[in-house]
Amino acid sequence: MTALGRGVVEAIVVNVLRDSGPMRIKAIARLEGLKEGSVWRCIDRMHKAGEVHIVKWHTFYISAEGKPIGGRWAPIYALGPGEDEPYPDTRQMYRAAQKRFYRKWRSLGGKGKRTPDKGIKELRREKQDEQSSV
Repeated sequence: MTALGRGVVEAIVVNVLRDSGPMRIKAIARLEGLKEGSVWRCIDRMHKAGEVHIVKWHTFYISAEGKPIGGRWAPIYALGPGEDEPYPDTRQMYRAAQKRFYRKWRSLGGKGKRTPDKGIKELRREKQDEQSSV
């Protein structure tokens, strides 16, 4: 792969965002066969200049209910000036996930704090064994 100049990468990024709409840096790089670092530097320059803005944040860690539960967040950029979407409050999501876990833990018969030798899966198996033996 040959090295591309700043202007070339910027032109490619602008065309992709214009044609495909808001995207993550990794998606832009994969779509056009560019290095992520090159796209990241280009987007960073454009973001500081007000040419792109963050429309939302994306994570791959989603609960069974479809709610984001944290993990690594990636910005999704759109072409044009605009106000950036604030970074998600991950502490609130983490606490909610933790509450769901301990609620399930207690419903399966877990007492006190979770121990390394007995997790939710082990408690669920024990409960199923008890019900099948009855």
